[in-house]
Amino acid sequence: MSIDSLVINDTIPNGYTFVTPSGAINQGWVLSGNEANYTWGRTPMDTLLSGDSATVCIWLRLTSVAAGMKADYTNRAEISKAYGLGGADVSIQDIDGVLNSNYGDNPGGQPGSPADDFVLGTGTGAIGDGVAATDVDHADPAQITIVDVAMRKTIADTLGNAVLEYGDTIKFAIKIFNQGSLPIDSLVINDSIPNGYTFVTPSGAINQGWVLSVNEANYTWGRTPMDTLESGDSAIVCIWLQVNSVAAGMSADYTNRAEISKAYGLGGVDVSSQDIDSPLNDNYGDNGGGNPGSPADDAVTGNGTGAPGSGCARDRPGQCRSGPAKYCGCSFEKDCSRHFGQCSPGIWRHDKICNQSI
Repeated sequence: MSIDSLVINDTIPNGYTFVTPSGAINQGWVLSGNEANYTWGRTPMDTLLSGDSATVCIWLRLTSVAAGMKADYTNRAEISKAYGLGGADVSIQDIDGVLNSNYGDNPGGQPGSPADDFVLGTGTGAIGDGVAATDVDHADPAQITIVDVAMRKTIADTLGNAVLEYGDTIKFAIKIFNQGSLPIDSLVINDSIPNGYTFVTPSGAINQGWVLSVNEANYTWGRTPMDTLESGDSAIVCIWLQVNSVAAGMSADYTNRAEISKAYGLGGVDVSSQDIDSPLNDNYGDNGGGNPGSPADDAVTGNGTGAPGSGCARDRPGQCRSGPAKYCGCSFEKDCSRHFGQCSPGIWRHDKICNQSI
């Protein structure tokens, strides 16, 4: 059967925003909430004959998600309506499964599995599974993997108006976040200890797991299977430092800085160079932002493009912090195309539709 027109529904998760139509970009797409709809076949030349295919593109922009939220970078689309010649609605006649706008009732479609991009399935499988032969072929996902770890450092003690004295111990809390889509198996935190503090010798719960090396202490988080940091998860690591006096004539520094220097995915794969804000390393001096007490201090949604030491929160990479003592026979295939070789800031996706009926 020839197809005169059809409707594509694209579900936009929280890891993307729809790019406002401009020029050739997103023309014909209509945004409604977190879904964009496109009607293909608006001219006689658009008729999809048996065996034909056509490509429709949608542009989405990567975005960060709020701390504590599960990030979703799986963009799903499906053909929700199909019309034969003369405009007759043939949506319920599709041999693989009734066409609708409910992505959640589609068999198969597991991202990255054999079912992903497969267009010859029977539509008889389990919802969300990865079996190609039984995958529904009028819906498909496209997923990218995002590595994005972040941290926030604060003083954990409730000091109130107490006057600190030399020899007092301060407890700093380092909160780590997984703002990406990739589960993190473990990570390394580096804490730079300035001359205004000394590291408190581990005892009991205090500073257990920290390893001191001159003026830096290192901590490896994620030493058991239970410690895996899933998307949206967070955890807290504490470090105790003692307030020091400094020698006469020396500039005293009471700003304690920390950063995530290494991150590993499941199976121990090093993903440190893949963090979307900036590669992870043990060089605090190359981190954008980080001005203590400024809007950048404690901000965890920056893009890491700012000047080192600046105070702009949006330019601050999330992985370093300071703490001063304060998706009839219609099928569908969705893919992620690189736009000029980049997957950021603009993601160019193409949706390929095929008429497999006879």
